[in-house]
Amino acid sequence: MESLPNNWADIQPDIIYQTLADMLVSFSKKQIRLGKRYDQNNKHLKAIQNGRVPPDGSIGLIPSEEEGYDPISNLRC
Repeated sequence: MESLPNNWADIQPDIIYQTLADMLVSFSKKQIRLGKRYDQNNKHLKAIQNGRVPPDGSIGLIPSEEEGYDPISNLRC
């Protein structure tokens, strides 16, 4: 299993990466293209790398307020 790279340019489509939070993620070509375009400082990628935000706050993913939606299982388009 490959570790999630630190920038969008190093991510390949449909490869499964492991994050620091032991999540498995994969990205489509479209997600990578959008990441390169809109996340030039890699902030979203760092949030994915860190996983869910702990109670004390940090960067990462936060649970959706939408009922039944899990951001961890819905990362891939």
